[in-house]
Amino acid sequence: MEHFMRIAFWIFTLSVTLSDCHPISGCNFIPDFNIEFMKKLTCVSNFLPNILNIFKCHQSALECIYIELNGTAQHECDDPERRIEEGLEALKRKMPNNTPSACACEKWPQKSFTEFLERYKSLLEKENAKSCR
Repeated sequence: MEHFMRIAFWIFTLSVTLSDCHPISGCNFIPDFNIEFMKKLTCVSNFLPNILNIFKCHQSALECIYIELNGTAQHECDDPERRIEEGLEALKRKMPNNTPSACACEKWPQKSFTEFLERYKSLLEKENAKSCR
């Protein structure tokens, strides 16, 4: 039994060391849960944020995404399991209380809900990488 525990310890130690695993401390990590589930929803409308080209006003982009998900998506998408609402709660934790509106949401071209979610996921990945440096 002692031999087995020693082997398990070394397997764990080597796997953590080789995977270059670093603990995330002090990060404001946004979980991207529900994006894959939200992609399966049926929506009748297009959505505004084109967030691929936004670097100087990403907080405003998060605010615009929140507005779109809270407004159009909740009213026009079939969401019986309330996945959008759960995603909004995660996004709300990331957004600051007072965001300057550096970019107007209405200026962005409309996108399908699936493309909107892909770009939202891309923005979350950039935001997570930036906050964990």
